[in-house]
Amino acid sequence: CMMSINGVGPWVEDLKNIYGITPRKTYHVPPPNLIDETMRLCFLMGFLDGDGTVHVSKRDCLTIKVGCCSKNMISWICDMCEQRVDYNRCITKPRKMRVLNRRAHPPYYTYAISGLAATILP
Repeated sequence: CMMSINGVGPWVEDLKNIYGITPRKTYHVPPPNLIDETMRLCFLMGFLDGDGTVHVSKRDCLTIKVGCCSKNMISWICDMCEQRVDYNRCITKPRKMRVLNRRAHPPYYTYAISGLAATILP
């Protein structure tokens, strides 16, 4: 699959500077440069829709998981989620959220949040 972006110079620059869309970005795609909180949440939802999974276990435990080859992107997503979870509202201690590095070649990074922390994520 290949995508080609052609257009007016300022549009191409906006794709690069605002959204981080650059050639050959698989392993080093930067997080988006978005100041507006609503836009960051929209990006996060779109990323989850494209590269994530939402699972509810037989015991009704919610797990949200995303993955990609960019450690910077997964770290940004981890920070976004951790800023939104109010651990004081958790009755039981939530499972620690973390960035996992699967020992694959190339490295594939995943981030998962589950249990009560995932259900209270705004």
